[in-house]
Order: sequence, then C-alpha cells, then structure tokens
Amino acid sequence: MEVKYVVQGGAAKDLAFRVRQATVRSDSFESDLDEVRLIVEYPLQVL
Repeated sequence: MEVKYVVQGGAAKDLAFRVRQATVRSDSFESDLDEVRLIVEYPLQVL
C-alpha cells in the first residue's frame, strides 16, 4: 500500500511525502517481514 501527498504551493511547493507499507508472511524457515517507509522527495535544479 502507498499513500502520497505533494505540496501544491508556497515555499515547499512540489515537496512530496510518500508512506509505503509492506507485509510478507513466510514459512517456518524464514522470518516474516512488516515494513513501513517514509519517503521525502524534493526536486532540485542543479544547473
């Protein structure tokens, strides 16, 4: 699952936040995985 929000105006215009959630269930020989990631993106003009 993923949710994304992008700031539409002001000093932080185009700043984006994403939250991702993942769940993996394994058998008895491997461990289960629950993961939540917060990703922040901001476009930069280098040249």
